[in-house]
Amino acid sequence: MDKKKVVIIEIAGKGGICHYSYNLANALGSDRKVVLVTGKNYELKNRKRNFVVVEMFNRLRTNLFFIFDFLKIIKEKNTTICHFQLSQYPSFILFLLWLAKLSSKTKVVITAHNVTSHEKKNWEIVIYKTIYCLADRIVVHAEANKQELLESFPLDKAKINVIPHGNYMFFNEDTQSTAECKHESGRMGNAQINTDKGRADGKTILFFGYIREYKGLMHLIRALAKVVKKISKAKLLIVGKPVEDFKKYEVEIDKLHLSSNIELRLDYVPFEEVKDYLSKAVIMALPYEKIYQSGVLQLAYGFGIPVVVTDTGGLPEAVEDGGNGKIVPVGDVEALADAIIEILSDDVLLKRMGKRSLELAKTRFNWETIAEKTILLYRELERS
Repeated sequence: MDKKKVVIIEIAGKGGICHYSYNLANALGSDRKVVLVTGKNYELKNRKRNFVVVEMFNRLRTNLFFIFDFLKIIKEKNTTICHFQLSQYPSFILFLLWLAKLSSKTKVVITAHNVTSHEKKNWEIVIYKTIYCLADRIVVHAEANKQELLESFPLDKAKINVIPHGNYMFFNEDTQSTAECKHESGRMGNAQINTDKGRADGKTILFFGYIREYKGLMHLIRALAKVVKKISKAKLLIVGKPVEDFKKYEVEIDKLHLSSNIELRLDYVPFEEVKDYLSKAVIMALPYEKIYQSGVLQLAYGFGIPVVVTDTGGLPEAVEDGGNGKIVPVGDVEALADAIIEILSDDVLLKRMGKRSLELAKTRFNWETIAEKTILLYRELERS
């Protein structure tokens, strides 16, 4: 008997949601035939996988003739689930969802990586509301996100499933396949994980990912000024593409005389280069003012790195305060600095927290466990 098929829709083809979708699709591949419909120039096309990839979207510049190919895929025999990854471009996601609902009997699942846009636009609230009402089931990554969803939209709580964000250990694999693969049966083999980080100075703090106002980088820069007074060799590595004017950060860095303590890479980092930056870090800082859940957090876990995070969104649910990192109040520069100083000043604590981060990646945020929960959700929908 042919396997039931799930179509995962992720429109970017690169970045955090792309990496999430790759891991989810691989983990689901032993139970289902999985087709990932994604963006042009798919970033992970040359990595080993056990699912089919269709490169279709160019975001809002997508040629409308794609509609015929998209409908053909979702109307194929044995397709029972369309699973959309919702983060950016909600209008485009709504259009795709509407096509799926109108032209097929497949059930629609939405993973709400962001409950609403961080850069809120009033008209987008109507878009999000429509998406959630049309979906048969909604996945969020934390109980806090579920609560916000229920407070913001008229939804039945039974429609919402909490399934954690999985680990990003695949960034830290010693063995990788560069052969372009088509559909294969079975799971990927067990990859060897590199825990020899080669962090020469032992004092590097990493801020990683797109640079946006809500990510609190300014708080981290100001905290660093306090850290270097206690630990002069402390360095901040800022890696990511600015989605705002970076000038205000440069002004603050100069004002606080931190140029010698900060290294910048202000650009999107391709998959193959991510490991180079993670291998330099002994702490990952996530000083966010607001977030729902974070792939950057899972990057840290996959490399066995302690974390310092703020108490916003789903972060407190994913971090063990005092276990694998520290949780501090949003916007509290003093607390942020104190947490970084505490970890950097104690090699035993640093090592213990890093070990616990890796343990969490392998256990609580293991993709096989996440796939099992996702498959149970699919089966419930298929019976309804």
